[in-house]
Amino acid sequence: MKFYRILVNVIIVYCALYSTIWLHELGHALFYYGYGCKSELFQLNVPFYFAAASPGKIEQTCYNLLSSYQHVWASMGGIIVNLILVLGMYFILLKNKDYPKIALFANFFILSNLIEAASYLTLNNIRPMGDITAVAQYFPLLRIPLGLIGAGIIFIIIRFIQAIQRPFRIGMIIFCIATVVCMFGLRFLFAA
Repeated sequence: MKFYRILVNVIIVYCALYSTIWLHELGHALFYYGYGCKSELFQLNVPFYFAAASPGKIEQTCYNLLSSYQHVWASMGGIIVNLILVLGMYFILLKNKDYPKIALFANFFILSNLIEAASYLTLNNIRPMGDITAVAQYFPLLRIPLGLIGAGIIFIIIRFIQAIQRPFRIGMIIFCIATVVCMFGLRFLFAA
């Protein structure tokens, strides 16, 4: 029975993380679709193991014609979606605290979205990769306020974990460390 409960919880946490990555890529895809560079909005590339996730096929000629502002907005689209989702899921969590499985998903979904945004805005701001590459290329001074926002998100993550019931804190801290190492490591390995 205990193994079953652990397995269900692991699946819930995995689903929270996978949906974070998938929705992050959808954020990029929304901008590319809006700019006419993507014909199929929901054709995203998000493998079950997360490596090399992308917004999917983007028409190269259109991509090459985008302005510097459009490149930055499309690049930041994933982070923008992550932060919007945190707010939305927080209100869902407030209404569903009495349902443990929904609360588990909501807590890890919030945490993984915050980690995704914070890791891009801090670690990938120090060594520009992924979403921050366009910012570094077109508007390098924008990296300073983005880094400060990332530091603020790290503070929110710490406060969020402190607000969790004590028995779950260690698991959330381990999840945070493992997720950051994996996210940054995979970006580093798969950076073009």
